[in-house]
Amino acid sequence: MIKEIIDIIEKLNAEIYEKVGEDLFNEFPYINLSLVTDGYAECVDFLGMTLWNSDNDEREYVGEGVFEDYEPLEGFIRKQVDVLINGLFKIIKKEKDIK
Repeated sequence: MIKEIIDIIEKLNAEIYEKVGEDLFNEFPYINLSLVTDGYAECVDFLGMTLWNSDNDEREYVGEGVFEDYEPLEGFIRKQVDVLINGLFKIIKKEKDIK
């Protein structure tokens, strides 16, 4: 599972960089996903917040019957990141409008 999480984090970090742009990325270098583990549970953190952890998986179940499973991890993390980045852009825009 750790390899899958690392692959997702690398892919999404590249997309975050493209989305926020070099200037904002350099101004806020902590805008990236990271994997934190204690050897038992894995956590994916972003902007100091845990978006997902293996100990308390908040993804929804999808599918039916035997095929029921969690929604894909990449999609879940992507949605969480989008919410936070869009909120960040709103704050930055308001700050620029005030000046």
